[in-house]
Amino acid sequence: GQIKFPASQNASSDVNTLDDYEEGTWTPADGSGAGLIFTSVVGAYIKIGKLVIVWSQFIYPSTASGANAIISGLPFTTGSPGGNIYGAVTVYTTLTTYLGAIAAAGGTTINMTTQAGTFYTNAQLSLLQFRLYITYQAAA
Repeated sequence: GQIKFPASQNASSDVNTLDDYEEGTWTPADGSGAGLIFTSVVGAYIKIGKLVIVWSQFIYPSTASGANAIISGLPFTTGSPGGNIYGAVTVYTTLTTYLGAIAAAGGTTINMTTQAGTFYTNAQLSLLQFRLYITYQAAA
């Protein structure tokens, strides 16, 4: 047997009814306002009900921008509660300190954070290659 979901969600008012499944691609982009262009960008997601699992890979450009490092373009708006989105942020170059991800409820951006909870700047992530694996709750 198989379960087939329609192309558009047929929303149910019963929270215990699975009413949505979707697979697709997404494109991480610079959300800091610095106009940065990531290279070697790929991204995919799976959405099961409100659970969203995203994967992406990209290389940060060379930059001296002191703006907070923000990744935009999550495929679905984050739900409540906001705060920490769960998953792994893996850096494949020279960053040797903790790198975390925080998203506010109701948005589609990720702030890159230190272990102390402060934000990394774009310059601190300059030329690093990322692989992000993140799970979060969508707003709907």
